[in-house]
Amino acid sequence: MRNFLLGFTAATLIFFTGQWIGTSARSLDWNEQSRVASPDARHALVHYQSTSEAGHAPYGDHLVLESSAGFGGRSSSAIVFAGFCETLDIGWTDAVVRIACPTNEPIATSVDRLLGYAVTLED
Repeated sequence: MRNFLLGFTAATLIFFTGQWIGTSARSLDWNEQSRVASPDARHALVHYQSTSEAGHAPYGDHLVLESSAGFGGRSSSAIVFAGFCETLDIGWTDAVVRIACPTNEPIATSVDRLLGYAVTLED
């Protein structure tokens, strides 16, 4: 029984250490700039700034639509937009995600619809 408890404890420590290292490594490539909740609070639009060659727009702006996990549920996320904006303004109007990105650079990634939300891109 003692060997089982020692093995279980070691496995648990290894698992959580791996999770912490993975989270720390990801945070080296991304800085969260802002987070805007949807009107029903089921989703959030998160603005990440890439600090490396990672992502669809290296060193650029990335908007990720994240779902809030309910009790016992899993959260999910998907890239809505990636590009290089002079300034970036994001918001929600009913079931519409609004993105304003004045730029002279090409947009790397942009979707028109995601998870039931229409996505509008303004200059």
